Amino acid sequence: MAPNRSSSELGGDPPSKHSPSDNDESDDDLQRLPTAEDDSQDEPTTSAEAQGFLDEQAELGQNFTVRGVLVGAVIGIIICFSNTYFGLQTGWVSAMTMPAALIGFAFFKVVARYIDYPFTPVENVLVQTVAGAVGTMPLGCGFVGVLPALNFILKPEENGPLVLSLGQLILWSLGICFFGVVFAVPLRKEVIIREKLKFPSGTATALVISVLHGNGDEEKIVKHESGLEAVRRRSRDILRRSKSGSRELLNQSSALSADGTGDVQVAPTISENPNDSILGPEADHRGDWKAKIRFLFIAFSVSATYTIISYFIPQIRDLPVFGLPLANQWLWTLNPSPAYIGQGIIMGPETTIHMLLGAVLGWGILSPLAKNKGWAPKKVDEWFGGSKGWIVWVSLAIMLADSVINLGWLALRPLIQYGPLFMSEFRERARRGELSKIFRLNYLSKGSYTVLSSSDESSNRKPKTVSDEPEIDAPPSQLVSNRLVLFLLVLSIAFCIFTTRIVFGNLIPYSAIVVSILLALLLGIMGVRAQGETDINPVSGISKLTQLFFALITPASNPNAIAINLLAGAVSESGALQAGDMMQDLKTGHLLGASPKAQFWGQMIGSGVGAIVSACVYKLYTHVYEIPAGQFQVPTGFVWIFTARLVMGQGLPEMAWQWAVGAGCLWVLLTVMRIKGHGRRWQALVPGGIAVAVASIALGGLIVIYCTYSYIHWQVTAGASRRQLIKKHGCLAPKKLPCIDPILHIDIFLQSFSEIKTNSILENYKKRFDDLGCTTYRTDVLRTAVVVTIDPENIKSVLATDFQSYSIGDDRKKAMGALLGSGIFTTDGAEWQHSRDMLRPNFVRSQIGDVELFEKHVSRLIQAIPRDGSTVDLAPLFFKLTLDISTEFLFGVSTDSLLPDDSPRAKETEAFVEAFVYGTRFIEGKEGLWNMWFRKKRFYAKCATVHAWVDGLIARALEERKSHLNDFDPDSDERAKTGTTRHIFLHDLVTRTTDKLKIRAELLNILLAGRDTTASLLSNLFWSLTHHQPSLHSLYTELGAAGLLRGDADYRDLGFQTLKSLPYLRAALSESLRLHPVVPANGRQALVDTVLPRGGGPDGKSPMLVPKDAMVAYGIYAMQRREDLYGPDAAEWKVERWLDDKEKKGLRVGWEFLPFNGGPRICIGRV
Repeated sequence: MAPNRSSSELGGDPPSKHSPSDNDESDDDLQRLPTAEDDSQDEPTTSAEAQGFLDEQAELGQNFTVRGVLVGAVIGIIICFSNTYFGLQTGWVSAMTMPAALIGFAFFKVVARYIDYPFTPVENVLVQTVAGAVGTMPLGCGFVGVLPALNFILKPEENGPLVLSLGQLILWSLGICFFGVVFAVPLRKEVIIREKLKFPSGTATALVISVLHGNGDEEKIVKHESGLEAVRRRSRDILRRSKSGSRELLNQSSALSADGTGDVQVAPTISENPNDSILGPEADHRGDWKAKIRFLFIAFSVSATYTIISYFIPQIRDLPVFGLPLANQWLWTLNPSPAYIGQGIIMGPETTIHMLLGAVLGWGILSPLAKNKGWAPKKVDEWFGGSKGWIVWVSLAIMLADSVINLGWLALRPLIQYGPLFMSEFRERARRGELSKIFRLNYLSKGSYTVLSSSDESSNRKPKTVSDEPEIDAPPSQLVSNRLVLFLLVLSIAFCIFTTRIVFGNLIPYSAIVVSILLALLLGIMGVRAQGETDINPVSGISKLTQLFFALITPASNPNAIAINLLAGAVSESGALQAGDMMQDLKTGHLLGASPKAQFWGQMIGSGVGAIVSACVYKLYTHVYEIPAGQFQVPTGFVWIFTARLVMGQGLPEMAWQWAVGAGCLWVLLTVMRIKGHGRRWQALVPGGIAVAVASIALGGLIVIYCTYSYIHWQVTAGASRRQLIKKHGCLAPKKLPCIDPILHIDIFLQSFSEIKTNSILENYKKRFDDLGCTTYRTDVLRTAVVVTIDPENIKSVLATDFQSYSIGDDRKKAMGALLGSGIFTTDGAEWQHSRDMLRPNFVRSQIGDVELFEKHVSRLIQAIPRDGSTVDLAPLFFKLTLDISTEFLFGVSTDSLLPDDSPRAKETEAFVEAFVYGTRFIEGKEGLWNMWFRKKRFYAKCATVHAWVDGLIARALEERKSHLNDFDPDSDERAKTGTTRHIFLHDLVTRTTDKLKIRAELLNILLAGRDTTASLLSNLFWSLTHHQPSLHSLYTELGAAGLLRGDADYRDLGFQTLKSLPYLRAALSESLRLHPVVPANGRQALVDTVLPRGGGPDGKSPMLVPKDAMVAYGIYAMQRREDLYGPDAAEWKVERWLDDKEKKGLRVGWEFLPFNGGPRICIGRV
């Protein structure tokens, strides 16, 4: 998340009285303005420097220390107690590696004067690795689900209950806690080093550690991958903002694991505001750390005191806040435990709201329904025969639907996403006779980082890319050898088989143990990839799939079938959990340069300690408390055993299966919607199946308190910061757009798409402002706040003075990314800056002023116009013209679409032209809402056609560059002397990078802009001139006076100087761009809570709040027709308004005229 540094000065941006397009400064000057990325724009480092950094960090002695292991173990034991407590209540377990890093840092900060050597970031990595391994063992070893099911719920006819001694519990735990850790090690090379998967929690933890330690080695932190670059850049910004008192820090993690994407029991380590625990405005290490530690101990003491009191006075755990009748009959009570404050903070508002919905569904609707209908005749609080047990079947169906859909999507996504592209590519290659190349196509970007040359580099310095160089990793001495991995994997698997057999005897056969381990390894790969991409480790879905598989291979007549099913699921869940946790920690270590070997042994030690401790803690809780009863209902244990009984074909309570099927079908649909809406704001409105299912079988009062504390936490952190911002700037509420649907505002959404189809959106856009009598208003579309403005001061704030607070928005990236890739128009931050730096040398006047190129295609345009005096639509011809010119300028090869349709050349490029035109219409929404959402197959096929055509040209250019390097060097002395080679955009790009996907993306981005905007301008200009004959006559007179209409006029005399000497032509172009802007509307998305200078209050002149994630849409078409800015004739064509005369000067405009956008992202092609 970019920092909100609204006070930074964009010195080169025009003040309010100067236009962003008419500023005298050159585009080069604009590029030297400070931007949000300036702090990260140090000269990119080479892979050798990056490798040196990792080598140095990995060899530090603090990578593995006894004190680090001990502190991590102690923190992990505390987490272990907490996870056992909450796990037995709800099945919810949190790894809490980020809080572990915070606590570890706070501890060493306090004892700094007493230790011999400093506490470093790599040692903190060790601390959080050990703590996380210890803390998650209650789930990894089955102490919150499987073992309570075996110990307390398994029926005698199922050879239960199974009561294990402490020694047996420890032996079982040690047996299953290692093989997943070992198995994760060889996966590291692929998912972290090569594919560079995100692992959001691991990256965020690295960011926190980097901030905590003040980036003492910041100069050595290099950009060997985007995640590490983000750590470096954002750490700087966070430190600055901490010093200025800002409370907005690290909010960049993905949704919590209970968001319904597959994980029953593992909540990620990050809350929605992870910085709100220990970190605060004093994160620059000058704060009073003793006070912070004191606060931790106070909070711990209060919670511990409440727990002790509640043990002796259990009534305070069940307060009848809804009345005694509801408490006694329906169990509607409230547990005000302070411990739930922390759990609510960790889960975050979205998850707790979904859980509240589940509590209402389970305990407010299904439980009374089942009881009153006689489907659950016994007491409500009985698991067998009561409504508590009846609703488990419904929640189980929801859980299974969520898990199966998410895991199925994870497995099938590559086929669905890339299958159509591959088939289209295959057909295209087959048509061109290039089938041998089809399997060399790279559909999955490795995300290599391109090293860009600075503008002042000498011409003989060869550009290079990181992708050309060896993969950057820790030194071999700090890696776990393959031989050791193989030995430990075989040993840990054998140990697992041995201990399971020793503990459970003949209850589970050897074959079942082996199969469960193999499934754990196979599904663990899927879990690791899911965690790397989404931050969700779907261990619950993995265990359910294992249970389903064992139901197929285990005869129902086997008296031990249920126990075998439970144990097999427990083994697979344990392996997948350990592999995912290990990989998350390895990602953190990789970003900070920690030794993978040290992390591995830290994880192994932590797992062993956690196995022993969690067994003891479980035994302690089961000895002290009655389980299942009271506050420890172990709902997950019932889910496990009910799943086993369900898949083994055992009967369900009356009407349970009908309701379960209905709920399952509903959540299949909702889960598909959540997958479809990934990354979109409205996804939070779709309830996640796991959160709803867990909450529907947990005590309703417990879920209410989670939600209450989560809401209170938001109010005192992010809410307080927002209120402070409003007070500081004097923000008032803006006017709101009336709507029919007050919740989702779907009517506005559908109306907008209808207006696009009828080409009436621009006029209706302006009419809304006229009807409301304002220049800024707010609405909400699908629960996303949208601020719409035509106020120049607000637009200036968004594009320039508060540039750092906004991004182009995720919707734009997703809509355009499939066709255009990651280029200058589809990226933000450092990636955008790199694109701009790479493209800038191609947009100097000497490069784009090739009149010979224009003359050839304009001649074809003239030939295509009928000479019989008939009416002709020039717009399609202009779009062909600009496409032909743009492709020749970009690729060195024109599409020649202006040639007759039956010409051989036109037929060769016909497929590309048609595909590109369709693709641009699709991303602009002109193919309809239904096609955009549900019929993308044709769109992807067209994208593949476009990509194949461009890829062929790129491959040819790269091959030619290898053999004729000097001919393709834009700074070559030889080329400068001869002047025989026309500048070709593609040839310049291949000298700056060899990343084919990057080259393709930049070419297509510029092609879109070069074709559409220029063709639109020409179409609008000629339409206006033909409808205003005096203007056409005046223009004709000016061109004649300049000698440009003579029969012997030489087109080569045309140039920028000539065009500057034609004031009426320039005025006509400006008037066309004013009345018919080629980009009539645009928008940005707020990265943080920020403020617009105007729009609030009844008169719209007060500042107004723009909440984080809100969209700010600015209407250029409507603004440039405002009568208060352009006079009462603003809607009329009047070229003369731009011209000087004897009485007055022509129109001088500032931010109220935006033909080329403004601020740091001003049009790169403006000259």
